[in-house]
Amino acid sequence: MGGFNSRNASQPMVSPAGALELRDFMADSLADLTKYHAAFGTIVTQLNADAGVTDTDYAAPAALTADQQSVDFEARNPVAPLVVIDVLNLLAHSAAYLVDLGVIRTAFAALTAKLDLDATVTDTDYNALDLAALTVVAQDAGDINVRPSPQAKLSAADITAIQVYSALVVADLAALRAGLVALTAQLDADAGVTDTTYASGNDPAAATVAALT
Repeated sequence: MGGFNSRNASQPMVSPAGALELRDFMADSLADLTKYHAAFGTIVTQLNADAGVTDTDYAAPAALTADQQSVDFEARNPVAPLVVIDVLNLLAHSAAYLVDLGVIRTAFAALTAKLDLDATVTDTDYNALDLAALTVVAQDAGDINVRPSPQAKLSAADITAIQVYSALVVADLAALRAGLVALTAQLDADAGVTDTTYASGNDPAAATVAALT
């Protein structure tokens, strides 16, 4: 049986097709985060150039730390099921990804707080747009690191944990995009802000990543 949540009678396992799904999930989630990070940056650039905004030092989030190299499955055997070493790649990706999400969330809160204090921006409730706490958490290596071999197959609990993690990543990416879209809509409607093209020029496309099932 194909797909991420494949099983056989004696051993929980992820099929080769499922392993490729995990690779694609990790690559797509990084691509979506990069897209939203870029949109944040262009919003900040436009704010700093807007004649109706007093401050000119709005800050974009720091550069991303998650690296495509950490999610590269190209060298793995394309006909092999997912094993421990593949999950260790996911753990490395998860830790860097969580840092990046947190950095963007913090930068978003700093931007809305600064907008609320800007002398010529009319609205003073931008902080109501602040992103909720992240739901995704860094994945713990747990007993993965003490498995007898990096080629050991995964347990049913391992597979479930990956599925849960993927769903939380998708939810947090959706929340991030919603926050950016709400921000551009409010800027376009703000009487004190000159430009009215924040949404049309900066709103990012919806995420392409989907949770693993």
